[in-house]
Amino acid sequence: RPKRKYGRTICVTQPRRVAAITLAKRVCDELGCNPGETVGHRVRFDDTTDARGHDTTKIIYATDGMLLREAISDPLLQRYGMVVLDEAHERSLQTDVLFGVVKRAMAARQASSSSDVDILAKLDDSNDDESHSDKDSETLRNMKEMATSLGLPPLKVCVMSATLDVETFQNFFPGSAMIKIPGRQFPVQLAYTDVPQEDYLDAALKTAIQIQKYGEEGDVLIFLPGQDEIEDLATLLKRHFEDLEPDDTPAENGANNIVQNIKGIGTSIDSGSTVMVNGVLICVLYA
Repeated sequence: RPKRKYGRTICVTQPRRVAAITLAKRVCDELGCNPGETVGHRVRFDDTTDARGHDTTKIIYATDGMLLREAISDPLLQRYGMVVLDEAHERSLQTDVLFGVVKRAMAARQASSSSDVDILAKLDDSNDDESHSDKDSETLRNMKEMATSLGLPPLKVCVMSATLDVETFQNFFPGSAMIKIPGRQFPVQLAYTDVPQEDYLDAALKTAIQIQKYGEEGDVLIFLPGQDEIEDLATLLKRHFEDLEPDDTPAENGANNIVQNIKGIGTSIDSGSTVMVNGVLICVLYA
């Protein structure tokens, strides 16, 4: 039987199952593979990983709770060579517990040689409670011995967030590096109605039609508070463009879309009521 190879998988955690599923599908689409092969997702009651056999999926998108559950039986996270903790600023209970679990696994796997003892000590400095220090040290020592016997590679951790309190996480992970990626900004024009609108759905309908007919070239994205409103507005838009004569179709600015489909999402979390009416694509999306 061939010897098992450890630390060959990347796990990316997300606080919500919808994000884990859609990101996995998007990456599958970018790589040109089927879900569950090279890339898969793992959420509650839905696991598409390892479709071709044990440990064959190399990039796993999972919820915080799923990785935390896996860490109960495997505190060293033997399968993973890197864990990406995304949306770290949300600070849910599961996310905070997972930070401690990952930190402990990283400490045990990085301290596989005598030169790394200082790293182990730094990563465990946060345990100031003397009543638990002996037990924690013993647990960490046992994990270190197991990691050394298995020959586990160092565990790398990447913490990501768009709005991140950098100092808090750098203090939690001593010696960590920080990479800032500047975001792109686009000009935004705010326009308000002269008087309050009693029916915001009707106002959204009229605004979308005006933008489609007289606005600049591009797509229109409309945010509404719930699924019912989204479906109602899609129905009203469909009726409007069906009633137009071919010569009245608002195509003077090109084939603009009322709502542009989002690549990689597919039909698993939308209503499936995408329709093309007189050259206008009306796509309903809600999670």
